[in-house]
This record gives sequence, structure tokens and C-alpha cells, in this order.
Amino acid sequence: MQSWRACLRSRCDLGSRPSRGSGSLPSLGGIGRRPLSGPGWARCLAQTSMSSCVISAPDRDGEWDMTDITVCLVLFDPNLPLLEQVVSSARRSAIAAGVTAEFLFVENGRQSQDVLKVVSFDGARVLTNQLNEGFARAMNWAVSEAKGRYCLLLNPDAILDEQAVSELMHALQQSHAALVCPLMRSEGTIQIDAMTLWSSSTGRIMARNRKLRRLERAARSDSAIRVEKVSGGVLLALTSHLRDLGPFDERFFLYGEDADLSIRAAARGFALLAAPGAGVNHIGGESSARHGRLVEAARQDAALRLCAYHKPYLYSLAIRLEALFVTLLGMPFAGRSTSGSSRVRVARFPVIRQWGIHRDLERFSP
Repeated sequence: MQSWRACLRSRCDLGSRPSRGSGSLPSLGGIGRRPLSGPGWARCLAQTSMSSCVISAPDRDGEWDMTDITVCLVLFDPNLPLLEQVVSSARRSAIAAGVTAEFLFVENGRQSQDVLKVVSFDGARVLTNQLNEGFARAMNWAVSEAKGRYCLLLNPDAILDEQAVSELMHALQQSHAALVCPLMRSEGTIQIDAMTLWSSSTGRIMARNRKLRRLERAARSDSAIRVEKVSGGVLLALTSHLRDLGPFDERFFLYGEDADLSIRAAARGFALLAAPGAGVNHIGGESSARHGRLVEAARQDAALRLCAYHKPYLYSLAIRLEALFVTLLGMPFAGRSTSGSSRVRVARFPVIRQWGIHRDLERFSP
């Protein structure tokens, strides 16, 4: 297989046909999944048959310019000094990788002159939503407008190391079709939740430490490792593959969209990979600190929506009851976790009540 740099020079398309188990990749093993169901998956089946895993990758040579990667960021009331660090780190990493990059920013809600000062440079474009349309819809817009053969989806609180882009590109080359993220860390600690599919709070409590140890052992490899979920905070893939996948289900407003994408992509034969050598410092907590109630409500909706779309109906009802009890039991300890104060955590209750016994709800809206 060609190196990714040779592939860029020849403008080739990295394997348009996904292949299960291709390559000898270290695996966390045993990520068994039942056949998927629910409205989200039904819509995906309407677009492509499970028996045909060919991902459309048309010849776009007439459409693409000389851009190798489009770096896509969604902004909503960002921390400007942090955003400047993130953008600078991504530009340095692209230069170190020897790739030509464009930056595509989607501002949700309004166009800020202060933000424009940070994002106004050669190779940058800014799209503006009049309303806060959420992460999934805004990122889908960015991907649809991307000129690069590859898209790097980047959160405005994820600072890349200089070799991050090069390592992600190298990992992407290890599978015929893949979605790749870094081994997500915050202050040096692996963020297990960013790369693990949890279906319940109880399951997370029981399995978190065990899965973290397994991920830490697998992370010692120099090669890309298979994970249950790729993080939407830093995600690299062929633009054609992302467009074919959606990439995101826009009914997810904030959170959960990357887990949903991972489930759908894995079912279609994509490898979900993490690159241990791709250094990133994911600051995290910025949205929660600035917009706590909105974030908490969106997080709860995402958790219930994910179960509704990818788990049996009765199981999803049980998860709603669990969410109610966990929130009630956690109220005395509120303020000691990332979910913040009791005032913030109560934002979960209207969401749980709204889901009730429904099989699906309209798109979450703040």
C-alpha cells in the first residue's frame, strides 16, 4: 500500500470498499453488537443495503482543488484565547505533515467580530448560522462545503501536537476504510469515555476501570488500535466517506452524534481506529462552564436518543428509569463532577419526562 504522502501526490482515493478485519491491528477485542434497529438505523438502511458495503467514492478530480485536508470547527461562544491555541496548533501540525490545509469555521448563532479576528487568515472560510443549530447540523454543513480530499473534524478545545496530523494520516492508511481519532487525553490522562460505547450508567460504573486498563495496554503499540467509538472531538476520514455516512444524524444536538456515527460506520465495515502517536490535549468542560443547563439537557437527550435508536425498546425504557434514579441519587453530590451544580443537573428532568414512553422524538432543540 502506498504511503499517505504518495497517495496525496497521486490524488488516489484510499480504498473505497470497507473491509472487516483488514490488516493486523491491535484490538480491544470482543466488541460484539446485536443487529441494529430503530429509526436512525432504518434511515441508514434506506440509503444503502447491509449486503452491499461499497462506499461511494466518485472521481472528484474535476471538483477538488489542491487542498489535501479541510479542518472543520463548529463555534458557539468560544473561549477566544483557547480557540487561538487550537487553530495555531492545527496549522503547525498540518505544515509539519506537509499537507495543504484549508480551515472551515461554522459559527452557530451569530457572527462575532472578536471571533473573526482569530479565524481570519489565508485559507480560512467562515459560515454563519443565524441560530444555534447544534454541533451535528453545523458540522454536516462544514463537511458538505469542504474542498479537501480529507476532513479533520476538530473541537475548539482540542490542542494538537505537531505530529498529530501526520500520525492520523498514517493510521488512516492502515485500513481500506476507516474513521480515525487520536488516543484522546486530557492533561495526559486517557479519556476512556471518548472511545467507549456506554449504554447505561450502571454498565459504565462496573466496566470503566477494566476497559481503561485494556485501553492503556493497547496504547503502548506504535500502530493504530481498534476502539469501540471514535471521538468527534478530533476525527479524520476521507471527505467522500464522511459525506456518504452523513456524517452525523442531525437529531443529535450536542453529544452522542459521534457514538451514533461509530455504530453506523462499524456496521458498514469501517474500521474505528485510534492513533496513539497523535498527541492531543483535550481541555474539555468549556461548554459546560459557559452553558451548563443547555449542555446537561443536550447530554441527557443524546444518551436516551442513542439507546432509542440502537437498543431494544424495553431496554431503552429501562435506561430512562435508570437516568431518573441516577439523577435523583446524584443531587446531594452535585458540584463534585463535570455535570456541575444541582441547578444544572435538574435540566435532565424535563428531557427524561419528554422522552417518557416514546420510541422517538423530534430533534432536540434548546
